[in-house]
Amino acid sequence: MAAAMVLLAYSCLADYVWDGFSWECRSHGESLCESTPLSEIIEMLRSKSKQPHFKTASHKQPPASEKSENGIDVGETGRNQQLSSFGAVDYKAYNGHPSDAALLSTHTSPCDEEDFKTALQTGEGYCYSTYNNGWCRKVYADKVSAVKAAYAAGTWTGDPNAAEDAARVSPGVTYLVEESDWSSDGDDPAADARCISTLTGVATGKIDCKPKQTHCFTESGWQGSDSSVNCMARFGNPVNCPDGIGPNGVYFTGRFDPEDEGYCAAWESPAAARGYMDCVANKMTCTKLIAHKAHRMSPSTGILMMTRIKCTNSGCVVHKAGRCFDVSPSVPFNGCRFPAPVAASCSGDATDTTVDCSGLATSGTTCADEGCTLTPARVGPCIYADSICYEANALEADTKAFAKLAVEQMKAGTVKKCTGNDLAIAEAFIKTS
Repeated sequence: MAAAMVLLAYSCLADYVWDGFSWECRSHGESLCESTPLSEIIEMLRSKSKQPHFKTASHKQPPASEKSENGIDVGETGRNQQLSSFGAVDYKAYNGHPSDAALLSTHTSPCDEEDFKTALQTGEGYCYSTYNNGWCRKVYADKVSAVKAAYAAGTWTGDPNAAEDAARVSPGVTYLVEESDWSSDGDDPAADARCISTLTGVATGKIDCKPKQTHCFTESGWQGSDSSVNCMARFGNPVNCPDGIGPNGVYFTGRFDPEDEGYCAAWESPAAARGYMDCVANKMTCTKLIAHKAHRMSPSTGILMMTRIKCTNSGCVVHKAGRCFDVSPSVPFNGCRFPAPVAASCSGDATDTTVDCSGLATSGTTCADEGCTLTPARVGPCIYADSICYEANALEADTKAFAKLAVEQMKAGTVKKCTGNDLAIAEAFIKTS
């Protein structure tokens, strides 16, 4: 009766960089380094089933801070952050346990097997017996090979051929994690979900992403059939969209072709404003991009982010990238209906007594008389993103306008970082999306 372990590897790049099974934040002044407790999620799953478990682990520290060509700082170590995941990693059952007690931890008893597994770290196994309301001992990751060698050599307590249920009573059963498709990647298992082609400062992945030259998403929408002229005009010749938060958008794994024959999608496309996702035919590799104004962010700021998940029968890994942009002095989010925009107006006393200061000049931007005082037009500010304040079509149009300005910043190398409340909201959005 092999047990299952739920596990997902996250790798979030660009401004927020997480690799491996835990999130190692590499701070750039706008990093995402706050921990996310999982107790509520775990308890919810436990209440429904005893099958899911959560597992996290750490990895080596990243190198010293570097500056990437696209204006993104990477490398500075921040606080560790752990998240759970979904996917299955099987344990293999070895009836009995190693005779050398030094290969196991001290015992815990009474012991709830499900609780014990929840606390295990990456690569660790355990030994369990139903004796005394549960008897648990941990197999540390660096002891797994020795435990397997002891089993093969016969320096083992218990009958390997006994029924597993009987062995769980006495002398117990040792459960070791089987090597998965991504376990050999060491500190960067999420490389399986990342393209080989990446922006400077972003770790190279394993998917040989070869975007179509004839199909893509641009500002005007989907370019199908033979749209090589439009695709090359937006993404270069040849069409290219390396992984990371850069001006050429996101590489998509599409439903009509293998994962390495996808297409590019622009940040300023309608697809990005709608949180578009596409998957290969078997739904094992999926990519999503989002251009977004989060609720209560200022009207000059927004978020660009992407996520790609790749699953096998052994589990899933995720590559995730996100960044907050401040495009001021431009104010792209100006189409909200509340607070309502205020038109320019004039007031005061005109030098010409025949002129009424309540009107504007024909230009619409100056008063009819120099003695009048101009109050310029102003918007909102559009800080709310709910349906009361923003109609969906207006918010989509403004989001596309924001994304286009952010792309222009990246192309020019003049990216302006978010600060204060905007940064805090953006971090929370990226973390929870």
